[in-house]
Amino acid sequence: MGHWKMYVGALLLSFAIAVPMIMADRHRGRSHLIGIAVTLIVVAQLGLAFFSVATLPVFLALVLYFAGFNFLEAGLPARLSVLAEDAVRGASLGVFSSAQFLGAFVGGLLGGRFYGPGRPTDVFFICALLAAIWLALQGFGRFRAENPSGN
Repeated sequence: MGHWKMYVGALLLSFAIAVPMIMADRHRGRSHLIGIAVTLIVVAQLGLAFFSVATLPVFLALVLYFAGFNFLEAGLPARLSVLAEDAVRGASLGVFSSAQFLGAFVGGLLGGRFYGPGRPTDVFFICALLAAIWLALQGFGRFRAENPSGN
């Protein structure tokens, strides 16, 4: 299968997952959907790390990755624009956009560092680890918000 066909197919199929998540988040503001999207990314990265020798597992991992990524790409700035106060909305979105570009830069540096020895699996493991840390911090933040006294 051609490389581009796999990516286009996975991207189009991922919309069947991402669009309903975006609509549910937009209409109901469900914060747990961020956790679901990050979980999709973790599962996809682990799938690419462990099963990257066969076409179907790679395709399915790409579908999951694109679904989680597309939700976050659309949902995080939309959520910020709703939560930010009117006086700082533009500045908030500017900082968010700058952080996205900085993240792409740092991600490229880290990816190159771990890909350098010629083991692409290392890159997938590091990405899965970073996304899992995000999940853990999100859960910890929710716990702290629900139990401000720490009990």
